[in-house]
This record gives sequence, C-alpha cells and structure tokens, in this order.
Amino acid sequence: MPIPLKSGEDYLDGEHIFLLARKIGKPLDIDLKKYEEDEEKHAIKYGQGMAKLHKALKEVQDDVKPDEVNLYKEVMKWAMPETKKYNQKYHIGVSEDCFNDFSEKFPVLFEKLPKHFIHRNPHGGNILFENGEVASVIGFEYYNECNVRLFDILYSAGELNTQPFEIYLKWLAGIMKGYDSISPLTEEEKQSVYYVSFATAMIFVAYLGETEEDVTRRNREALLLIAENKERFQNLL
Repeated sequence: MPIPLKSGEDYLDGEHIFLLARKIGKPLDIDLKKYEEDEEKHAIKYGQGMAKLHKALKEVQDDVKPDEVNLYKEVMKWAMPETKKYNQKYHIGVSEDCFNDFSEKFPVLFEKLPKHFIHRNPHGGNILFENGEVASVIGFEYYNECNVRLFDILYSAGELNTQPFEIYLKWLAGIMKGYDSISPLTEEEKQSVYYVSFATAMIFVAYLGETEEDVTRRNREALLLIAENKERFQNLL
C-alpha cells in the first residue's frame, strides 16, 4: 500500500508492503479459573467473531489462492509416526487403540468436513475485543492455507492444559455455540472435535520432538488428556 507523505506524495518503494491502520481493540484477558457467566458470553462472542472471519476469508479465497492442506494426510505421513515414537520413548501413555481409532474413523469424517481459507493461528492474542465484541483480528502473517474450518475453532480455545480441564471444555463449548449461531456446524464437525483435537496435538508433539522445553511436556500431557476423554469432546454441542 502506498504511504502518504507530509508533502502530499505517495511513498512506494516496490519492495516492501505497508499497511497503516488504527489499532482496534485489545486481547481478551480472561482468567479461565474464575469461569463465570460473563466469560461464557465472551466465549460465545469469540465463536461468533470466528464465524464472521471465516465468511470473509471464504469470499476472498479465490483471489488469495491459499495452499491446500490435507490435515489427515499430514498427520498420517509424519505426525503420527513421530508421535508414536515419542509416546513409547517418554511413556506418554496413549494406547495403540487410540491411534488405530483415528486411522480408521477420521478419514471417513474428514472427507465431509467443510474446508476453506482459514486463519490458522487464532490464539487469544490475535483476537481483539472492544466493548464486549470481537473488534478485529490480527496475526495473518504466518500462514496462508486452506484447511478444515474446525481447526481454527478448536485452536481459538487456547492451550488445553493451561487451565482446569472442565473450564477448557466449557470455554470450547461456548466458542462452538457462538460459531454455530452464525455458521451452523455440521454433524460431521461435531463428531470430529475429538479427532481434530487429537490430530492437532499429534502435530505439536511431533513438531516439538525431543526438546526439553516446558511447552513440550505440556503438549505431551495434552495429547494424553485428549485421548482419555474422547466422549467429552464428542458431546460439547
């Protein structure tokens, strides 16, 4: 975008792209350990904002031409083999039945999941609120992909085990409820909440590998927590 100069001319060097805009809103500061009715309303607003964002992204998809990402193939090609290796080496505790269940049931559901241009990184710091409403979304600079829209919905709920599990599930349920009120979720999406969560967890475990950072430990624990609570994830909405 050309940058207007005080002299009245436009500055455009042809190499760098600039976009100046007034900052709108700020990240939602929620203490999920004190989950109350007002925070549930925020979760619903969060989900509604994500649904509106997806509608906008879908409209520009043909112009942007994002990369096509097949979540199932990505997991089966490298994330699951790596995760199985670390599951055994570090005694994470995920049973082989969980991996087999994913391999058997998710591909059938995956083919029916709505897929389009998504944000891919909608964590709390990228969703800005003002006067109790989602005012703006930032953080588009890292990804440019077409993927299942459920990925964004689940990702926006935040890191699973940084708050009590029951609170996380209520927060995620509120986001899904808000999203569903704008863009109805399909039955396949509701059934796939567990599988997409499990897939995302495997990707993080595989990506972090054998690093000794605290985030590595947290993601391994999250993987097990998801694996042990399949029914809870499949009955959120």
